[in-house]
Amino acid sequence: MSFKPLRIISSLYIVFAIVSCVNKSIYRENTINVASSLSIKNKELNKPLNVQKIIPLQFTNASMLGENVIIVDISDEFIVVKDSKIVYIFDSKGNYLSKIDCRGQGYREYLNISDILVDVQEENVLILDFFRNSVKKYNFKGNFISEIKDIQVMSFERVNNDCIIGFNPPFSDYEFTFISDNWRKRDSIHKRKSKFTSEDFTVFKDFKLFDSHPYFYDNSSGVVNFFNQKNIDTLLIVDKGEFQIPSEIAYSLKRKKERRKYIWGDYINLTKDFLFLEFYYKNEKYYDIWDINTKKLLFRKSINSPNQSIHLISTDNQVIEGMNVWVKFIKNDKLYFLVEPECINLDNKGNPIILQIDVKSLRSIL
Repeated sequence: MSFKPLRIISSLYIVFAIVSCVNKSIYRENTINVASSLSIKNKELNKPLNVQKIIPLQFTNASMLGENVIIVDISDEFIVVKDSKIVYIFDSKGNYLSKIDCRGQGYREYLNISDILVDVQEENVLILDFFRNSVKKYNFKGNFISEIKDIQVMSFERVNNDCIIGFNPPFSDYEFTFISDNWRKRDSIHKRKSKFTSEDFTVFKDFKLFDSHPYFYDNSSGVVNFFNQKNIDTLLIVDKGEFQIPSEIAYSLKRKKERRKYIWGDYINLTKDFLFLEFYYKNEKYYDIWDINTKKLLFRKSINSPNQSIHLISTDNQVIEGMNVWVKFIKNDKLYFLVEPECINLDNKGNPIILQIDVKSLRSIL
């Protein structure tokens, strides 16, 4: 059974610090040198990227999306998104189909959506409920199917048809656990060097896919690691140089004000050719596009005011402006943006609109 992964990291806050145990012997030719580029405030593409498809998510009494909407998967048949509590299923044109809303204390219900794996072909989902150490299976109509108990991971991703990788909670001695497809055999890897401290908070590993392999970005080192079977290999390094924030500052709730002189809050999305990077530096939010092959900065927008906008994409009629008009999801060389209706002058009541752009359009204007 081929699972289409959906990754959803909950807003769970636990105090803990992690020092990555991934091998630091890395190849410098795979390095994106962000540190040396900070003198560049803004860099535009030759022209905005043209939107190929506009998908309004239908607004009904059953599909009034709340806050923190995330695109979790898009296929030829389905679009799956979530807000902070509910998973919604739309067809490929944005018409509402169903939702999974089973919050509660019962055995058929979940307290929290920590992460999700979706099987689009079988039309079902696995919802990881970290608070209850369980995984619950539902179909796309929202009906409960089964429960797997004693699953003590905070997020997970499918490595292949026989194996799932899980990111362990803060009290575990090991950072990752490989779980067999039948959920019985479990092997932990990468022993942690640090333990829980009362002043720190948890770092989540948000798994994504690169060339069919799960990967995660360790912003404490700038290393992008991917899982090849049961091995962890280095894919890319984001070199922050002297602006790499020390872990004792990055993960301390008491020292938040000291972050501004470092690069922090960095988050990435990858295609085979391009790195989409977001980060904070001083009092500004940066949005970057880097060419992975040439290691060149292609686009940058720095924002320090809600009145500023990113001018990256356009329709035939207008440049789409907004502070958060940025890549939210990547699949099959397609870039997906999630924008508010007012950004595109389209009446969609309260629900956001998905915009699709082919990566080829970025290559074509370079």
